Amino acid sequence: MNFKANSMRDAMLEAEKVFKCNRNQLKVFVIKSPGNKLCGIIKTPGVYYIEPIKKLNNDSSESKDKNGYVEIVSGKVIVTDPGEEGKYATIIVDDPKIDVLVNGKKVYGATILTSNDRVEIKSLAVEPVTKVNAFLSKDKMQAILEIIKIPGKEYYVKDAKRSNVVFICSDFKEIQPSPPALDECLMKLKELNVDMNLVKIEKIEELINVPNGGSAVVAEGKYPINGSNSKIKFFFRNTNYRNPDFDTEKKVNLLDHTIIPTVNVGEVLAIKTIPAIPGKDGVTVTGEVIKARNGKDIPLRAGNGAVLLDNDTKVVATSNGRPMYKKGVISVIPTIVIPHDVDISTGNLHFEGDIVIRGNIAENIKVSAGGDITVFGHVYHANVCAKGNIRVHGNIINSRVSAGSNILNSMYYMPKLAQLLDIVKEFKAVADLGKTSLEHEDIRRRLLKVVISKKNIIDNLIKEAENMMSLSNDEEMEELAAVFEDVKRILTGINAQCLENTGLISMLYEKIKSHISEAEELYGNRADIIFENAQNSFIKANGSIVITERGCYQTNLLANAAILFRKPSSVVRGGTLVARNYIKMGFVGTPTGALTYCKVLDKKGKIDAAHYSNTVLSINNKVTVIK
Repeated sequence: MNFKANSMRDAMLEAEKVFKCNRNQLKVFVIKSPGNKLCGIIKTPGVYYIEPIKKLNNDSSESKDKNGYVEIVSGKVIVTDPGEEGKYATIIVDDPKIDVLVNGKKVYGATILTSNDRVEIKSLAVEPVTKVNAFLSKDKMQAILEIIKIPGKEYYVKDAKRSNVVFICSDFKEIQPSPPALDECLMKLKELNVDMNLVKIEKIEELINVPNGGSAVVAEGKYPINGSNSKIKFFFRNTNYRNPDFDTEKKVNLLDHTIIPTVNVGEVLAIKTIPAIPGKDGVTVTGEVIKARNGKDIPLRAGNGAVLLDNDTKVVATSNGRPMYKKGVISVIPTIVIPHDVDISTGNLHFEGDIVIRGNIAENIKVSAGGDITVFGHVYHANVCAKGNIRVHGNIINSRVSAGSNILNSMYYMPKLAQLLDIVKEFKAVADLGKTSLEHEDIRRRLLKVVISKKNIIDNLIKEAENMMSLSNDEEMEELAAVFEDVKRILTGINAQCLENTGLISMLYEKIKSHISEAEELYGNRADIIFENAQNSFIKANGSIVITERGCYQTNLLANAAILFRKPSSVVRGGTLVARNYIKMGFVGTPTGALTYCKVLDKKGKIDAAHYSNTVLSINNKVTVIK
């Protein structure tokens, strides 16, 4: 029967199942040996004809005695011949790793042996292989050494027990490859022009001792370290920004939603914190230099309104205004221009320079400037304050407008405080007598006389000041009001505290003196206000107030210089007008007798106007009422 199998052994195993006998009772003929196609990718089976030798009989032990046998011990083939009618011993050779020579001739497949045959066995031996390769990374920053270790194989014939048919089978012993020499590894690296100074010998030695071989980075170049540009720290924002108080629990006016960055003279705008740092060149493993990028020095440049200091490492503002960084130049813009109305969309406007508004100032808006304010429209129900001049090319309606600083202090309160200081000096002179031989009761008696004699004078001074303070709700008045309260508490009435504690007099004297000194330092430059008409407003200026059109209606005007109505036909109907030097008007009061109060503080002051009835004129506290 024909059997297809990849080897004779597989065919014999299949035949044993079919014929239900062992291989000693089968006879094999090779019809076609196994083969390969497509370079060994596809294996083709061989064809073997196998048949039983003879029918089995019950006396199997007698059959064995008559058959020959073969056995393999330590690579040596031992053959025993059969009896007369016995079966000869057979070996089956189909292992490509073993060559079998019978009587000097190489055999393959089933071969019958006798004890006279000379059988030689030659086993295949595969030598171990050790290879050393080296290569560079793409950027030449690493040299990689590869050691390939392929073990060898020494094949031998496996022992086989005594049998009539024996298959020649191989096994092998693995031969470990020898490690490469260090010099061989270094030579491979030299062939790639690797700089030996960068080679890490310890890495090579570690790789050599790895049993199965492998690869490792044995040399590394130095990457270039790029320099860094100089660093500039800015102390201002370059654009308008949202009021950060909206993110807190502070009480905030909803119209203060936008803040315009502003600076004052002397403020530091920018500092060069870190100079430019040069780069450090790198090198590849082959010694090629890799150029590093040097850091750039970003120069500080000062434009208008700014100056360079400290060896050009610091920019300082030389004017008030809005800081700006544009095209590498830091400057301070003294004027901002609003090309439209200032209303809820812009919010309140605070700027340390000049402000130009080419529209109106809408209801409930606050505009404050460290310089001048120019409005080309009207001012409605707003609060406008400038340290410089204010020019309104329209009307001021139900608003508060102030130009300059410490206006009421300079023109009114300071003279009152000076008078109070003179009175306190008198109290102090009496109190200082206690440092001599006078007893406490004598001092108290004398102070009581001064308290009584000065009470009316003090009351009148404070009353006049408080009446004027009612015209203003400025925060600067709070400290002044506290001074007046101290004067009343310490120096007036039968319970005047100075009668029991004379030390309070010296304390009050120093407090008033200090307040006058500080106020004088805060006096600003002259600042004027010019507008067309005003109604139901409070307007005060550290300089003059000029009205160019029809006039004022129920408006309070305070000027540290003069109040001037340009048109002879101008009218002043109601309100209070106070100037230091001069008031020039058209018509004052109304035919119906609306109360209008006009006052000039200087002794040589003057009021020019046509008067209606119920008009009060006061020059150096000399009051005239027009009937």
